Amino acid sequence: MGIRQLIPTLALAAGMALAAAPGAAAAGAPGDGAVVYSTFRCELAACAGGIFAVDPVQGAEPRQLTADFRDAEPAVSPDGQTVAFAREGAIFTVPFAGGEPRQWTSGSPHDSRPAFSPDGSSILFERDSTEQPTQTLFLLDLADGVARPLTVAVEGMDQVEASFSPDGRLVAFVGRFREGGTVVRQDVFSVRSTGEGLRSLTRGRAFESAPRYAAPGIVYDRTPWGGGRHVYAMRRDGSRQRLLLPDKGAGVLDVSGDGFRLLYRRGEGLFVEGLRQLRRPPRSGRKIGSAARIAQPILSPSGRLIGLVDDREEAAWPTVIDATDGRARALIPAVSHEAGNTVAGVGRRLAWQPLP
Repeated sequence: MGIRQLIPTLALAAGMALAAAPGAAAAGAPGDGAVVYSTFRCELAACAGGIFAVDPVQGAEPRQLTADFRDAEPAVSPDGQTVAFAREGAIFTVPFAGGEPRQWTSGSPHDSRPAFSPDGSSILFERDSTEQPTQTLFLLDLADGVARPLTVAVEGMDQVEASFSPDGRLVAFVGRFREGGTVVRQDVFSVRSTGEGLRSLTRGRAFESAPRYAAPGIVYDRTPWGGGRHVYAMRRDGSRQRLLLPDKGAGVLDVSGDGFRLLYRRGEGLFVEGLRQLRRPPRSGRKIGSAARIAQPILSPSGRLIGLVDDREEAAWPTVIDATDGRARALIPAVSHEAGNTVAGVGRRLAWQPLP
């Protein structure tokens, strides 16, 4: 089937999902707001797009927050009133209620992946430059507009995959060590949000990735030299490192805001697991969907819903899945990647708007 013939089919499928049984994937909870995502569409030399927000419960039409097709990687402040995003290597914010975007950093070097601190006073982001190390973490103070390195640079180590602790006092991130152009190891580090107290939590045992704060510690991926990724857990200080999920090929995707629910993938499956304690491995998780062809799924503030981008070869669309029963709902009709002179798409990163 050609792309031109497939587009109506995908759009119809998305429309059918939107018209699913009442309440499907819409059983939100207090704290769950809109899903924020980005799209672009270019036809010949004319491009359109930007950042959009759509309420997965009410099912209303998406609301456009910005009007530049280069806008991507949205993040929403803890009070739900501000959206941060990246445009052409610079960090911007825009009021959720509408207004003109404000630029905070320049486009050179390249800044990306903004994330608000839990108190909303600052934005953490990655800065990619031509210097060594290439990628470093910066913290933008929204009070004075100054972006400062989060911590000291370590020779040969890129700083990536950062996340705040729920209280905002700590930041966990991956230190990626390179020799030439080859990654030789990855360790999990932590540092206080003031920039002090840098420490390595794992020390060269394997390739560690995807650290997320969970109650009462940190969950992360470990891939030994021989392969076979597993999910591990440890205390915030790096002690008591232990296998959390014995399933080979399991990988951390997200942790709910309260730290008690883990979203992970195993093989082609998408799973949710309760984390009441990290003292012993939990029971086998409950499969709530397919992990194939999806991009960066995240839990809603309540942990009841999962937002993701269903990214197929021909088209993509933002989707929510009810974590309690696995029912899925497309939020917009399918956006075809290519048709004739038109190229379009959906940004791989989306965010949830928290509500009081």
